[in-house]
Amino acid sequence: LTTNSTETVYALWNTTACSDSSLASNGTGIGKYYSGEGPGNAFDRNTNTKYTNSGACASMLVAFRLATANSYPQRDPLMITIEGSNSNSTELTRGSSWTLLYNGSSGISTTQTRLTYGSTQWLPTNSTWYASYRFLVNLAMNNGVSIPTIQYSEVELFGY
Repeated sequence: LTTNSTETVYALWNTTACSDSSLASNGTGIGKYYSGEGPGNAFDRNTNTKYTNSGACASMLVAFRLATANSYPQRDPLMITIEGSNSNSTELTRGSSWTLLYNGSSGISTTQTRLTYGSTQWLPTNSTWYASYRFLVNLAMNNGVSIPTIQYSEVELFGY
């Protein structure tokens, strides 16, 4: 346990449990943390500071929610799919590298207020950690009538 803000906190990246890791350092890019936003900030008992790091690692997605944009409710996503993959970046353009995790409602209702979040949607069967996720909108509120345009202001992904 850290007991005061004078203790040294080391940032690590490129690691999994019981495996080797690399030390993160100040800078930008993968394996770095922003200047003034180092790991000690996470333990300084000050909610006005933060720790930010950059790195790629697997996560297990368990839920998501979307927020509407500022205009045109007919452009809101109605149905979506989410897929996960552990393939390398050169293989992510291939459909065969993805596993379907969710196919259903976006959580945005047909009467959703502008600039608000829809209901949280849960992925009841996902227990796999993936390095990449693919989010696809399959149907808008307008059901493809007129301009096939999609809009949303935010996507929140919840997981481990």
